[in-house]
Amino acid sequence: MNPFDEISPILVIGSGSAGRRHALALRELAPNSKITLIKRSPGLQPLEEINKSNIGISHVLEESLDEKPMAVVIASPATKHLEDARLVFSHCKNVLIEKPLAHSANTADQIVNLAVRHGASVMVGYHLRFSETQIQLLKLKESLDLGSVVSAQFGYGQHLSLWRPFIDPKNSVTARSDLGGGVLLELSHEIDAVDFLIGKIESVESSELGFHGAPTDGLVETTADFRLKVAGGIEVTIHLDMTDPNPWRIWRINFDKGMLEADILKGQIFATLDGSPRKLVYQSNLAERRTAALDQGHAFLSNVQSRSIDLHSLRQSAFVSEVIEIVHRTFLLGYPIPVDNRNS
Repeated sequence: MNPFDEISPILVIGSGSAGRRHALALRELAPNSKITLIKRSPGLQPLEEINKSNIGISHVLEESLDEKPMAVVIASPATKHLEDARLVFSHCKNVLIEKPLAHSANTADQIVNLAVRHGASVMVGYHLRFSETQIQLLKLKESLDLGSVVSAQFGYGQHLSLWRPFIDPKNSVTARSDLGGGVLLELSHEIDAVDFLIGKIESVESSELGFHGAPTDGLVETTADFRLKVAGGIEVTIHLDMTDPNPWRIWRINFDKGMLEADILKGQIFATLDGSPRKLVYQSNLAERRTAALDQGHAFLSNVQSRSIDLHSLRQSAFVSEVIEIVHRTFLLGYPIPVDNRNS
């Protein structure tokens, strides 16, 4: 018997791409558990794989919570995370909340406080924390004789119309401010990765936001360029873009004796040491995205089994929400703003 089959029932709130990804990963990890997907949206979504995988579909969250689920994934739009957390924490203490944690820093803090009050164990769905490429990039940073980090650049570009080919991009979560859209919230992996790979963000030094070039409601940012100061005086620049027709995701770390560059979409890492030619030093598994989703699901279900309460993931994700808010403020005010590290 699979040990995770004892974790049943499992509830996944949200039938968008993230909710379906979590439900399918959990089905693979716990093949005999009862898993239910909550579908609130009236929109057409590709649910064929869900139906083939013996995953139930419900339209009423409260009825499914009455079944006392042992584990719950909240993969609803970011603007509904606090409302859903209030409902869920009264019925289940083992929760995974899809990133971003919330659409505002204040709401993120409320979720953290709510989890503490209920004694809930909460993981946040930054699946790139489980990516082979990101993990290997950290290992190479620490093992190669590259010296000290002097700066870093993180970037991601892909036109909104390419993100979710099954739906009208104008109606997607990313395109709508009322659902927590925009590149800063939707592409917050890059901000989370700075903490993982470089160090604690201390301030947002400057930022430029754009609002055109993609089919949105006109209220969410479509491009974001911002400069961060990290502990130790390291400067990190981030470019996020949902107007670029050519998908790319490149993370570069510059050292005083060389450079590491990761192509996240291809799972490749290149190194330049002491002026030597650029060299491929790592190639990830081609199924890396699927593997990361499974590894994240495995970590979540393992936490459920051990009943461990680790608030680090939750507080780090609230910190990311604060950084995003300060990027907006820096854009509006035009001067550097420090980031409060009290919750990270």
